[in-house]
Amino acid sequence: MPAPTRSSKFSILPHVPARTRYSRLVIEAYEFPKRYNFLAAAASWLLLAGFVIFPGTYTSLQKVDLGATGVDKVLNNVIQHMPLLGIAITCCILGIAGIGVLWWWFRNSYVWLNDRIFLPGILNATTSLVTTLVNIYTAKNEAWSATAIVTVTLIGAVLGVMVSGFSVYALLIRGLSNKG
Repeated sequence: MPAPTRSSKFSILPHVPARTRYSRLVIEAYEFPKRYNFLAAAASWLLLAGFVIFPGTYTSLQKVDLGATGVDKVLNNVIQHMPLLGIAITCCILGIAGIGVLWWWFRNSYVWLNDRIFLPGILNATTSLVTTLVNIYTAKNEAWSATAIVTVTLIGAVLGVMVSGFSVYALLIRGLSNKG
């Protein structure tokens, strides 16, 4: 799908003068087509769903049968609910891909990106990280399985990217708002 073009269709408030680039970005973020707001929310939700599903896929190391033979038996003992793992991975991939595509298409819409991509991403990743850690330290008896480590690493990486993106765009917005 080609990137959407930015044209006068964003100008539904012609009576509001956009004298500076900052004011144009603020107005544009408010006027953004609903389908892109929906896509941003859907991508963010898919990523959150993947993060929420992951903790249900790992088991405590105390439950692992070390006498199991064969890789498939060991994996089945370490990872609970294999179908859930596939769903979690799919949700994360689709969420990350959706967020990445929207960021690429609208990389110059600083206000919209911070409001619709980065801030929800920070909140979702933080919530997911706290939930995962609570799950590890309560329900899983402080057992850090391989899947738990991968989950925390993935959530931490996404949180780092979201915080970095938010910080960069916040600085760009601050620079524009100080000019005009």
